[in-house]
Amino acid sequence: MRSQIEILIIGAGVIGSSIAYYLSRRGKKVLVVEKSEPASGTSGACDGFIITQTKSPGIGLQLARKSLHLLDSLCSELEDNLEYKKTGSLVIIETAEEWKFMESWVSQHCQEGENIFLLPPEELFRREPELNPHYVIGASYCPSDGQINPLNLNFALLREARKQGAEVCLYTEVLGFRFRGDKIVSAVTNRGEMELEIVVNAAGVWAAEIALKAGIKLPIIPRRGQVLVSEPIAPIIHHPMVSARYLTVKFIPPPQGEKEELGLGFVLEQTVRGNLLLGSTREFVSFSRETTPTGILAIATKAMKIVPKLAGVNIIRTFAGLRPFTPDGLPILGKMPGFSNFYIAAGHEGDGITLAPVTGKIMAELILEGTSSFPLTQLSPERFPNIFKKE
Repeated sequence: MRSQIEILIIGAGVIGSSIAYYLSRRGKKVLVVEKSEPASGTSGACDGFIITQTKSPGIGLQLARKSLHLLDSLCSELEDNLEYKKTGSLVIIETAEEWKFMESWVSQHCQEGENIFLLPPEELFRREPELNPHYVIGASYCPSDGQINPLNLNFALLREARKQGAEVCLYTEVLGFRFRGDKIVSAVTNRGEMELEIVVNAAGVWAAEIALKAGIKLPIIPRRGQVLVSEPIAPIIHHPMVSARYLTVKFIPPPQGEKEELGLGFVLEQTVRGNLLLGSTREFVSFSRETTPTGILAIATKAMKIVPKLAGVNIIRTFAGLRPFTPDGLPILGKMPGFSNFYIAAGHEGDGITLAPVTGKIMAELILEGTSSFPLTQLSPERFPNIFKKE
């Protein structure tokens, strides 16, 4: 392994791979270290939604819109087939309370220039005839959203970065750092000590552990999402969809009898191969990636209520992924306070696939130019003054 590194990126998920791609394109010598394999964390255990209409108005929505613009360019820059298509997305509405909330939500998005609108029942069922008219009362629709193969995106970014000169070392765990003043001068790993000029923490749900090795407390914790995968079947839906419950959970009490600890919301996507991905829970269970009978049953029951035809579809496997949660639902991007060469790009929770392109680009700009084309004040680690402290 090299002992002298220009830029060390910790994590070979979609975020670390995107940063490596944009840095290597600009001629920088990059080494990506990964304690397991590429996409072995959140990036390999998620759906393929590319969605803006679930993002909060303001900085979150602006970030997602910029990322979708970059994704169009990436599709021509990367040689791999990303299985990216703009299908449009639906947020399914089940109650009058949710409809009222979504009216305000859609209005706020439209004020920011987003093309999103509400679909009354007759129009929704024309687009998606398999939805249950006795359970669903409408939806919001965003035609610019779509879906992608997250593994293809992750591996394509990493592969292209390597073509541009980046190196990747797998099964390499960062155990600690050595310092000189406000600078990290080397990383101590299970494969030796590596001197470096710049280090980027893109370790996803493990980003807090990496930061702690530098004496910093990051407010990133894992949140589990359980997902069911069906056998390949003929097209049954035409848009990836998520329930409004995912958006309203903070504002409207759960329906009677629903287990709030599961954080259950309906998510449905059909891949190009015909498999259905059904989810999902949102649970704080530390680093457990186990699926549970309770979670699987809750997802299946919810899915069959919304799309009754799913009752005849076989489930071939289940999995659970961990999502890097932050208190305000926004990623943490920027330079670590107290350090001259330590950067963070983590905390994307379930938005890592959507936000990977813009994250890679703006982090490369920040590292190489000291500023970025996207304002980062609201995303900076310094927004957590009482939690994020060097000790």
